[in-house]
Amino acid sequence: MTEESPKKRGVKQEINRLLAWKKEDIASYPIISVEITDIVAWRDRRVSEGKAASTYI
Repeated sequence: MTEESPKKRGVKQEINRLLAWKKEDIASYPIISVEITDIVAWRDRRVSEGKAASTYI
């Protein structure tokens, strides 16, 4: 977030997306342990909240 995001044109959107992800339980998992079922559960929860499956925030 501090090294790569500032180099991008959409820095503001990128940082907002990363901050939103950091609030999720899955953000505390070691990346090696994240499984497709974790991503599917996250997506399904977001959809049940009325958000589009592709919406990050």
